[in-house]
Amino acid sequence: MEVPCDGVPPGLRRELGMLDAAMITIGGIIGSGIFFVPSRVAAEFPDAGAVMLIWLAGGLVSLAGALTVAELATMFPRAGGPYVFVREAFGRVPGFIAGWSYFVLGKAAIGAAVLLVFAEYVGYFAPLTPLGKQLLAVWAAGSLAYVNALGVRQGARVQNVLTLLKAGALAVLVLAALLLAPAAGPQPSFVGEGNLSAALVLVLFAYNAWINATFVGEEMRNPGRDLPRALALGTLGVMVLYLGANLAYLRVLGPAGMAASPLVATDTMQRAFAFGGAFIAGSILVSTYGNANGGTLTGARIPLAMARQGELPRALGHLNRAGAPDVALLAEFLLTAALILSGTFQTAATLGIVAIWAVLAAVALAVVVLRRKLPHVHRPYRVPLYPLVPAVFLAGALGVLGLSVAQQREQALLSFALMLSGLPVLWWTRRATRRHAAPV
Repeated sequence: MEVPCDGVPPGLRRELGMLDAAMITIGGIIGSGIFFVPSRVAAEFPDAGAVMLIWLAGGLVSLAGALTVAELATMFPRAGGPYVFVREAFGRVPGFIAGWSYFVLGKAAIGAAVLLVFAEYVGYFAPLTPLGKQLLAVWAAGSLAYVNALGVRQGARVQNVLTLLKAGALAVLVLAALLLAPAAGPQPSFVGEGNLSAALVLVLFAYNAWINATFVGEEMRNPGRDLPRALALGTLGVMVLYLGANLAYLRVLGPAGMAASPLVATDTMQRAFAFGGAFIAGSILVSTYGNANGGTLTGARIPLAMARQGELPRALGHLNRAGAPDVALLAEFLLTAALILSGTFQTAATLGIVAIWAVLAAVALAVVVLRRKLPHVHRPYRVPLYPLVPAVFLAGALGVLGLSVAQQREQALLSFALMLSGLPVLWWTRRATRRHAAPV
């Protein structure tokens, strides 16, 4: 049962269409990963065919996730995304853990890391001290919170513009590399590590955040029709861009050159243009700022949804006159700023990857559970090739989790501990709610 806030109706404004949701999907996926991760993948498999197949496989797992989640998003077009899906399938406590984990680790911590990459690349044009970079990242977080407090329409407009710019920049990179840059010469012999699991985890990290549009289902005019299209088209669009970028890197640098280049996008563009380094630095600025905007817009809907259910302080459910969750946006900004200034963002972001994939595994299972638990509930969209598509998605999520536990056991266990760390908050909030509701 929703907990309304004093003087403010609990409903959000339905102002988003299919294009907005697709831009949120694309903008959420494309951050800084495609500019760096291909080098690490090529280091594992320095073969052009293998590199392309691994990026295709990662895209197909992500597409399976998008198609799977679309069924849940159209069943429950509410603010909160995975929090809502896990709660409906498994109950209050698992739902709370999913929401808490995604907000604290998946949104605030990863958002802090993304904004520090943004600040780092501002330094390409104007040198900054370490403290200056931190303060700039905090300013960027504050500016995004302010924009999104103006309303979901304003936040979506900023997202649409930044997503078109970053997608356009990737398209320019691909065309310049294929048409203007000289092709790579003979390659030295090189044997990679050959760790397929590690390579796939890196690729899935670069495809992360295709789920973002589900957080704003309540603010879409026609979620039953538009959410599945936006999730599928957005993920497919990024697959095309990512495969094109890798084809460009392979043509210009070759597999061995990719593996040896930590700045694979910069090195590729510098072969096409004299100002290639500046172009890539500017592209990363736009890409990371846009990625952080999508995280800010969608992330604030998690504490909003949890406050409505009485699982977080009710103030977090407040909507301002523009229909935006202003208190939740403020909380998200303060948490992100604290992580940036404390210097713990990198550890928290690493832990966030484990938390995200744990929640995504639960979401994949939620489709199966809800098919049995609520067989007669109307589903505007059903995942195709059920149960094969959810099984592919679940296998990918469990694979990431298994590899994380195997290779970084202490960090994985710490991540699981942090996922449970919000339970005292749930207990306190529920107790305060009961005391408030008790007759005097």
